Amino acid sequence: SFTVNTPKLVLSRSQHERCRKFPRCLLLAAGTDSIDTTTTTTTTTTGANDDDLTKEELALRFKEVLAFYENLDHSDMSQDTLCLSMLRTRLPDLRLNRCVVAESTIPEAGLGVFASRNVAKGELLTLFPGDALIEWQTAVGDFGGSVGVRFGDHVPAADREAGRVSSDMARQYEVKIQARHSIVADPRWVGDPAYLGHIINDGAFLSKPDNASRTLYSRNSFDRHNAIFADMVGCHLSVEASKDIKKGEEVCVSYGEGYWLSRSKVAKPATEGAGAVPSRGRKASKKGNRKGGGGFG
Repeated sequence: SFTVNTPKLVLSRSQHERCRKFPRCLLLAAGTDSIDTTTTTTTTTTGANDDDLTKEELALRFKEVLAFYENLDHSDMSQDTLCLSMLRTRLPDLRLNRCVVAESTIPEAGLGVFASRNVAKGELLTLFPGDALIEWQTAVGDFGGSVGVRFGDHVPAADREAGRVSSDMARQYEVKIQARHSIVADPRWVGDPAYLGHIINDGAFLSKPDNASRTLYSRNSFDRHNAIFADMVGCHLSVEASKDIKKGEEVCVSYGEGYWLSRSKVAKPATEGAGAVPSRGRKASKKGNRKGGGGFG
C-alpha cells in the first residue's frame, strides 16, 4: 500500500494579508500551514438557528481559495490536489441548519434525513462529508493495484484506522469522486446538520435484476426523490432540493439501480496491507435490508 501525500504551504507575512477574506478553516482544509491567526479572519461560532448559507456563497469561497493558491508563485500544489484536500474535511460552524436526523418513514430503512424548515427547489440542503479519502492506484474498485487511505484532519487520531474504512459498514458510505479517488463518510457522525448527506435514503429499492423490477424501481425512485447530489467546484459534494420540500418531509435521493444491484455482489477482501479497502458496498440495516445513507449508483 502507499500513502496519499498532500504537500503543505507556509505563507509569508505579506501573503497572510491576501488571505484575510478567506475563512481560516478553508485555508487549513486546503493544506496551508502556519497561518497567523492575528491577521486571518476566523470562523464565527454559529447558533442553532443560524441558517443563511447558500450554495452560491459556499461555491464562491471554494473558488476564491483555489484562485488564491493558483496565483502563489511558489505553490507546488495542483488545483486537483487542493480539491481533494477540501473534499476530505468537514468545515466547522457552517451556517447550514435545515435538516435533522430521525427514524425514516420508509419501512426498515433505519435513520433518515428530514427538512427542519421549508426548502425551495434548488436550495442547498446539506453536504456529503468526506472523513477519509481513498486513492486507488489504478481505478476505484480495482484491486490490481495498491490502495491508499488519508483521513481528514478533523478525524480524531483514535478513529484513524484503515480497518474501519475497509469494513462493510464504512464501504456502504463510500462515494466515487474521480476515476482513482473516493471518499468515505463516518456513519456515526450525524450531529452536524451541515453534513448529513450520507444519511439520506432512496425512496425506493431494487431487489431483483429483471427488467420489470428495474423499470418499477426507476419509476418509483424518480417519483419519490426530492433532492440530488451535486458537485461543488470539485471541493465538496452538496445535496440540493430538486423539488420544494415542506418542513418535516423526509429528504430522498435516487441511488440508481447500479447501487442496489451491486449490493448482492460479494466484495473481494482487502489484501494490500493496512491501507487496503475492499470494493464499494452500501448500507445494510440490522435486518439485512436498508439503512439510511447516501450513495451513487
